[in-house]
Amino acid sequence: MKSIAILYQAKPPPLIEGLVKPYKEGGYSDSGADIGYALKSMSNNPVTPVNTPDPYNRTEWVFPDTYEGIKQSVHLGAEVLWLNTLLYKRHPIEEFFNADLEFIGQYPAMVDQFDNKWFTNRFLANLKLPVPKAHSFLISDQIEEDLKINFPLVIKPKRGRGSQGVKKVSDINELKTIKKLF
Repeated sequence: MKSIAILYQAKPPPLIEGLVKPYKEGGYSDSGADIGYALKSMSNNPVTPVNTPDPYNRTEWVFPDTYEGIKQSVHLGAEVLWLNTLLYKRHPIEEFFNADLEFIGQYPAMVDQFDNKWFTNRFLANLKLPVPKAHSFLISDQIEEDLKINFPLVIKPKRGRGSQGVKKVSDINELKTIKKLF
């Protein structure tokens, strides 16, 4: 069994197409710790920053996704890096792609594209997969009363994190109010 180290998001991601994905305080170190604890519970001892990680201290189970954090995980014996982090083009993980390592996660150069909810919705629809009816608008767009959409709606930011910024909208007036928040 290869040794696995789990990476977490150490800092906010860069601006992409004028938008930045919201930063989660602690950068997924909580779910990374859960993954590490589960691996350890199944007798797969993950590589951790400390010899005996405390189940109640999430940062003892994960490494920051910085160049230094990744290098430390490899120095401590990681053969597989679990990318439990936000990825983007020119992410520090790309410096390690030529090393003799394996990765669990997405390829950073593709994340910018597929992290865009509108692009992904259209991509899936073009593959004839079932997706909800969707409409894209910019914050600057004027919302007209005769907009041919049915309510209720679910509004999502183009680049969101999980359910952050997702809102249910019951009518056109609520849509106009919610739009001001985006």
